[in-house]
Amino acid sequence: VHPSASALDMFIGTIPGSTCETSVIAVALGATLLLFTGIASWRIMLSVILGGGLMGLLFNAIGANEYMQVPFYYHYLMGGFMFGAVFMATDPVTAAQTNTGKWIYGLLIGIFAVMLRVINPAYPEGMMLSILLMNCFAPLIDHCVVARNIRMRQKRAKLVVFNNIVRLKISALRVERWDSNTTSSNLVLTAEEGVSKLRKLRYTLFLTL
Repeated sequence: VHPSASALDMFIGTIPGSTCETSVIAVALGATLLLFTGIASWRIMLSVILGGGLMGLLFNAIGANEYMQVPFYYHYLMGGFMFGAVFMATDPVTAAQTNTGKWIYGLLIGIFAVMLRVINPAYPEGMMLSILLMNCFAPLIDHCVVARNIRMRQKRAKLVVFNNIVRLKISALRVERWDSNTTSSNLVLTAEEGVSKLRKLRYTLFLTL
């Protein structure tokens, strides 16, 4: 399979196709404007490009048929890959909202887009389908990312509580080394203060989770 146009023609956009979709230069100008105004996420743009490139390189390494032998960078220039990566995948409503989720979301879009192009020749443009598919899974991706962050924070909180309990026990052992003038009431008072500090610490950690 050999593209009917050269890579330069596809990059400039002097080929038949939808307005601005065929020109990577025009798409790059639009991406610059979106990033400058803060409307679109650079994480999604970059991850879509990385996902498509990785999948294209994998198919190039396999090389089982002519479709897999198409240079990976041609996928950036052909069809609406770059247009979808810049203007459609970055939609702030349907895309992933967490930073980690944006990387996962974009990588899967790029991977599925190239996979659909190569494995299913009857469907030559897989960008739209891959974006719609990942739009359905974006809430699930964010949910998994948030749940993972909560588990990590809980583990850190438990570690902090454990470390402070150890410190309190060490302090209690030091209290036992009082001199002969220290009375038992002072020891009880010190232990009560230690328990009070521990309760305050747990309450503070509970509020910060």
